[in-house]
Parts: sequence; structure tokens; C-alpha cells
Amino acid sequence: MTTKEQAKKASDNLDNLVSDYAGDKYQLVIFNSMWAKHLRKQEEFRHQPHSEVIKAALLQILRGEVTGEEILKISAEETVAAADEKKTFSKKTEFKLAEHAG
Repeated sequence: MTTKEQAKKASDNLDNLVSDYAGDKYQLVIFNSMWAKHLRKQEEFRHQPHSEVIKAALLQILRGEVTGEEILKISAEETVAAADEKKTFSKKTEFKLAEHAG
């Protein structure tokens, strides 16, 4: 099977999975966006085209590899971690500015 045939088969499979999805498709879009953002931070997806990351996220969700609850939990943890990192960076910057001013 050629790469082109594999891509078509994966696309058809994705189309079928989306069509057969019984849940709220609007919620699926939100979860997909959140999960793609999470995947983008992983090394294997860092240099992938955005469309491929979105497709991988959607496949993982539709195949049941990750649940909505897990996505929400991980997203919340990453948000808290980012806020903590921002606070730490801000404090370091303030310290350095005070050092140079004094």
C-alpha cells in the first residue's frame, strides 16, 4: 500500500469516526482544540504541521485513547503551571530590575 493510499484510508477512517460520533460535536471541537494544544508541546508533534496535530488529536479522542475528563484535567494543570511560571518569571525580572536600579 502506497503512502497516498494509506493517507486516503486514514482520512476515510477519520470521516467515519466523526460521522459515527454519538456525543456533542461542538464539545468535540473544543476538546480537539485543547488536546491539539497539549500534543503540540510534545516532542513528537513539535515540528509537525498544525493540520497533522489536529488530526492526531481528533483520532485519539474518537478512538477513546483520551477522554474529555482527562483533557479538561490536563488542560487545567497546564494552565496552572503556565500561570506559576509566569509569576516566577515576573518575580525574577522584578528582582533583576531592582538590582540594577539600586
